Amino acid sequence: MAERSISDTPRRLAALRRLLTVMVALLSYIGGCALLVLVSGMWLVEAPQVTLSFLFWTFMPYATMGAPFYWMLCSVITRRLGRNKKAMLMSILVCGLYFVVPAALVYIMLLIPVPELLVSRAALMFYILFGSSGILFGFGYSIVQRLVSAESELSIK
Repeated sequence: MAERSISDTPRRLAALRRLLTVMVALLSYIGGCALLVLVSGMWLVEAPQVTLSFLFWTFMPYATMGAPFYWMLCSVITRRLGRNKKAMLMSILVCGLYFVVPAALVYIMLLIPVPELLVSRAALMFYILFGSSGILFGFGYSIVQRLVSAESELSIK
């Protein structure tokens, strides 16, 4: 019975790591939406209303281009640099700078010309949303990696 629990420990830790990373992805999207509403409420006269249309046009690019690539970028950084503070800072920086790709996907889906993509007020709002979501994802992913690796060291001892 003890052998089975020891061999199951890495599988359970991997499943826990995946589950926590999915939760980080969802929370980073929600945090990005909250920051968008907060910043645009201060910057613009009125904050954007969070409607089903808003959620569709922001969650679809986030779910298809944002979160999977944030996850991939963070896992590559973690493999290359380990689970230290340098990897955490690189994950936050790289995910924060990746915001252009999901924002561009929204504009490609809406067939908006490229020059307007870079300078419009709506583009800046998408940059805020996806940039802050990327920063939150990079930070949360690093915390999950360090937390689960610390837990695995405790379970081995």
